Amino acid sequence: MGKTRRPLAVELIAELETIDKKTKAADRDLRELVIARGSTLLDLHGIGPSGAADALIGLLEHYARAADPAVERAGRRPDDEFGLATEGMNSTRGVAAAAIGQILFADGTHATRLLPIVAELAADPILSVRAEATRPVLALFNSHLEQALDIADSLFATSAIEIHHSNAANRLLTYAIYRSGTRFSRYLNRALEEEDPIAARAGHIWANALLNDLVPAACPSDVTDLPVQARQGAAQTLATAPHLAPDMLLGLFDDEDPEVRKAAAAAIRVLHEPDSASISERVVAAFAASRAFPDHFGDLFRALERSLRLLPSTTIIACERAVEHAGVELGDLSRAAAAVSRDIVTVVLRLYRQGDAAMRDRCLDVVDKLADVGAYGLPEALQHER
Repeated sequence: MGKTRRPLAVELIAELETIDKKTKAADRDLRELVIARGSTLLDLHGIGPSGAADALIGLLEHYARAADPAVERAGRRPDDEFGLATEGMNSTRGVAAAAIGQILFADGTHATRLLPIVAELAADPILSVRAEATRPVLALFNSHLEQALDIADSLFATSAIEIHHSNAANRLLTYAIYRSGTRFSRYLNRALEEEDPIAARAGHIWANALLNDLVPAACPSDVTDLPVQARQGAAQTLATAPHLAPDMLLGLFDDEDPEVRKAAAAAIRVLHEPDSASISERVVAAFAASRAFPDHFGDLFRALERSLRLLPSTTIIACERAVEHAGVELGDLSRAAAAVSRDIVTVVLRLYRQGDAAMRDRCLDVVDKLADVGAYGLPEALQHER
């Protein structure tokens, strides 16, 4: 998987470019912010944007330690992503944590000063505040990696499993796995064994690590070893880049769980993308012969109908099986298959035009079968061909 590190590199480069742009604009934005608030800080001798920033950082430090009675009295653990995020952003310390994260991502100037307060927020007694604190912890990876890893380790070790309802927390765990997989593998394994949606989100993390050749040794090495709900999440991620782990993805077309098959089948929607060109023949053939095909063949033909490239030759296998499977439903407007009929007709006629003699014979056989079942859209398409 030597080439599979590219997605990680691209992602990290994109983040660095974003941070660089924000850093260059930091003084300008800060000056505008201070002026807009009507503050006279900039009028004081010796205080420019940087001095004003010190004052604002001081305010954030104050609010990051402020009591939040309403939230603290509730004493509950939100049980979904929306609840955790809502509670965090309705909490004084949660808002402060999110703001500190934005500052640290934009400019690491104050990272050393803010490090202690980030550590405090990451150990906050309120789970939703901890979830927001994962943002500045991740930002510290850019300037204080070892300290940030220590904070992240402590955060996951002492937080309830519901911390994984937070997208920010899962992003932190993803990058922690990239940086120190051995150390953070236990937290990933714990999440993989949970119920949905936590297990599915952990499956996304596992799959991203797989695609970057960074799955920790202590974690499952094959997608089939994951619990079913974790496999669903992993399949969703693998399907977004079928060229990176095709063998593992194609096996999921025949998974025992229908939701895993559905997630894996989404790969056919990206076959038109350049990266997928080299494996399109394999993917179409495997999908046409799989358990996923009867429930999701419509997605394949919609994707192929929109494709601007030459169709994979294995598409004929899919055409033959689709007609065999759907039969007379292709001509029955009360059935869902009729909505796919036009796409099948279009695809088989394109195959006929691009194919050799043997391919054309198979295409004509499919056309005959489409005519036998009264496939919707066939007469008009044939008239147009003439």
